[in-house]
Amino acid sequence: MSLRRPLAFAATALVALPASAAAEQTTDLRYQCKYPLVGIKMLDAQLQLDLADRTPTSVPIGPSALRVQASAFDMAAGLQAIDDLTAIRGTSTAYATVKTEQGFNVPAKTVGTVPFTMLPDPIPDPLVWVSDGQLPALVFDDPGVEEVRLDRLSFNLTAIDSVGDPIALPPITRDLDGSKVSPSDDDPFTFDVYCRLAPSDQDPGIGRFVVGDGPVPSITPRPTLPPLPTATPVPTPDPNATPTPTPGPTPPPTPTPVPGADTTPPSVPGESFGAPASDIGADSLLVRWSASQDEPDGSGLDHYVVSYEDQSFTVGPNETTFKLTGLSPNSDYDVFIYAVDGAGNVSLPLYLAFTTLPGPTPVPTPTPVGWTPSPIPTATPIPTPTPIPTATPLPTATPGPGQQKLTATYLCKYPLVGIKRLTLDSTIDMPNTWPTSVPTSPFAVRQEFRLFDMAAGLQAIAGLSSLQGTTTAFATVKTAQGFNVPAKTVSTIPSVAISSTVPDPLVLTSLGQTPALTFDDPGVEELFLDKLAINLTAKDAAGDPIPLPPVTKDIDGNKVSDSDGDGNTFDVYCKLDPANQGTKWGSFEILGNPAPTPVGTPAPTLAPTPTPTPKPATPTPAPTVVPTPYPGADTTSPSSPTETFDGVESDITPTSIIVRWGAAQDDPGGSGIDHYVVTYEDQSFIAPATARSYKLDGLGPEADFDVFVYAVDKAGNVSLPLYLNYRTLYEGTPTPAPTLAPTPSPKPVTPTPKPATPTATPTPASAKYAYALTGSTTLNTLTKGTMPLSGSVNATLALATGDIVADLTLNDTQGRVIALGFLPVTVNVRFVTSGQTTGKVVDDQLTTNSKVRIKVGGVKAFGAIPLVSGNSCQTKQLSDITLKSTGPFDPIGTGGTLAGTYAISDLNGCGPLNGLVSPVTAGTGNTIAVKLTPKPGA
Repeated sequence: MSLRRPLAFAATALVALPASAAAEQTTDLRYQCKYPLVGIKMLDAQLQLDLADRTPTSVPIGPSALRVQASAFDMAAGLQAIDDLTAIRGTSTAYATVKTEQGFNVPAKTVGTVPFTMLPDPIPDPLVWVSDGQLPALVFDDPGVEEVRLDRLSFNLTAIDSVGDPIALPPITRDLDGSKVSPSDDDPFTFDVYCRLAPSDQDPGIGRFVVGDGPVPSITPRPTLPPLPTATPVPTPDPNATPTPTPGPTPPPTPTPVPGADTTPPSVPGESFGAPASDIGADSLLVRWSASQDEPDGSGLDHYVVSYEDQSFTVGPNETTFKLTGLSPNSDYDVFIYAVDGAGNVSLPLYLAFTTLPGPTPVPTPTPVGWTPSPIPTATPIPTPTPIPTATPLPTATPGPGQQKLTATYLCKYPLVGIKRLTLDSTIDMPNTWPTSVPTSPFAVRQEFRLFDMAAGLQAIAGLSSLQGTTTAFATVKTAQGFNVPAKTVSTIPSVAISSTVPDPLVLTSLGQTPALTFDDPGVEELFLDKLAINLTAKDAAGDPIPLPPVTKDIDGNKVSDSDGDGNTFDVYCKLDPANQGTKWGSFEILGNPAPTPVGTPAPTLAPTPTPTPKPATPTPAPTVVPTPYPGADTTSPSSPTETFDGVESDITPTSIIVRWGAAQDDPGGSGIDHYVVTYEDQSFIAPATARSYKLDGLGPEADFDVFVYAVDKAGNVSLPLYLNYRTLYEGTPTPAPTLAPTPSPKPVTPTPKPATPTATPTPASAKYAYALTGSTTLNTLTKGTMPLSGSVNATLALATGDIVADLTLNDTQGRVIALGFLPVTVNVRFVTSGQTTGKVVDDQLTTNSKVRIKVGGVKAFGAIPLVSGNSCQTKQLSDITLKSTGPFDPIGTGGTLAGTYAISDLNGCGPLNGLVSPVTAGTGNTIAVKLTPKPGA
């Protein structure tokens, strides 16, 4: 078979054997699809193909309209949990092939449009959407019966809120086969859905046609797809939990509960703390949990289900560990553990997140092309944590300034997360000596900051994609004469991408220059760095700033104001850790020039008498002092290499990058450009002065590389770098495209008009936190009224204002107390929240307010005589509970303690003994103290 189009033959064939008119062929196929958030679900596709049943040889058939009507099952609960989800739109890709009678498979990929589709409320099951596209026109030279087949589908969709803005969903990192995948379009506001034919005896054929004059095959009607089996539904995890993990697969269907029998699921499996480090390997995980509890008189715990990605495992009811094997090194895994009782009720899941250890994969060494690289003498590179790439150390040429280093630890005050530790590795290109009265060059400064304990706080900020800003080093030069000369240095922190899994520590790198200073007196000068300030901007995926609440007090508790008056940036105040050893950054010696010998005016020579007056002597002139030139007079660095846009698509492959730049300029009268230095990771390569590109080889596919290009002049002065970021391509085998006949412009699809909506204020950026709550409350009317408290809090913080809304859950509690000074009473108390808890964070202080209805049940005198039973005894009015921090509140590290007082109103619904029970509990001045502890992984 060949795909060609001889025009003369095609014209003859058109006369002799016209193509048949298009006929609609309809097929129903079932697919398995991988979605974000909800995992793997079934999808039924009704495929309508408008395809001519006959075409002559060597004459294009098509383009042929293809409509996909998708019915997505078991999506309703997951989509309903997405706040303000209103509509979807996007594209579909049908990976069709034409199987020819000669045995060839001709690709006929079809991209269709999913128009703006409103989602009903509630969302139906199945959810239905439609896409329309066209198979490309194809030419077949050989006669025979050809079949169109469709094994694989994918969708690229956008979720849209009520004001028409996109809703970002977490990306899928692995497809249905467990292979790693990247977003198809690099747009954070779209999400991919991967579908393949369900594993059954389905025939993937969706249409047939004849090339030439053979008989048209009859198409056997396809059987109707059998209904999908109904499994016991698994409760949907709380959508307000923070951060929202990618849910694992639903546990296998469990037995249908007997009507009227146990219908209450067991409790959620608990977290197990204190697991040894050996639980996590490069290819395995030992998952641990604490036992679930079934309700009293329930059917009892039957088994656990451990799920990750597309796999589920059943574990006995007495087991609390399970080992996952065959995993990939340095990979993230979300694991879900469900408890199932004897009646088939399934608990909400315990969610655990793990990262396997790195495997012993060697890093390939790039092979320079075009010339032999020469090593640049540098200090030992500062190790850079993975996966955040940072600039490599500044190259040092010879002759040139020497490098002096400082390593110090600071305590820094941040918004939201409070005081955290930061370590600084700073390198300054500073000479050992300098002459008097000559301005020093601006010395290049590189600073690498390691920010500890920041991961949880940054991951909680919704939409955070990058950080950038400046750092100010408040340096001081202490002179030999005892003066302190300020040498404040402002450096630039280039944009650093923040991934979904933030490393600990987070690494930021800044580049800058010290100011030029002049010293008139010789001596040894020392440079100290005692204080740091950082000004950062948090940005979302669209590059827009995310405002954070300002820091109003510095690390010493002094009031501070915004350093730059820009509400879109935030300040970080740092001071030396008291345990730090020294802050000396470096030293250099000012060399005095030898002073010229002073020559005075000579006294006149007097003529002796009677000797004739001689000719007056000419005075000896004072010598002209010529300053000794400083060796290596060119002390000005060349300009940075410039960014160029001359590259071509082939510059980037899965294993190589061609780096390109524009020429740097040396100062007029300078020594001239000598060479360029190209660095990435811990490697440096030299390119000649005439070079404008350099090829890096031996790289890995789908990897990010930060590349820095420096210019060095003949006096050894080094420019500031040109920073470039690259990502190597996916290493896959592309499907060869067939020779396509010209495709006429497709008939435009009229999109469903988007309903007009009023312009709304954009939703402010937010951060989410989850806490475990423990504490106690004391009822003031009881002489020994302390009751334990436990529960949870899921909070959302508006970053720009510090306002908080939260879902508060308080578990039932019981107290054994003395009522009225003499009566031993056992009381069961239930706290039922009304609406959401509100509050505000200002610096490290948290204030909250909750409205709570208090229910009293199971009141027994002497532990045996029932005074109240049932569920109707409750306060007439809501209790207004305001809590305030009793010390610093750390949202992500240690949490904090809050305390307050509240009143309980009179009770009603307590039965005949209402008059006795109400005084036992009603009253003011009741105290409460709770400890909020951040949940691991939240």
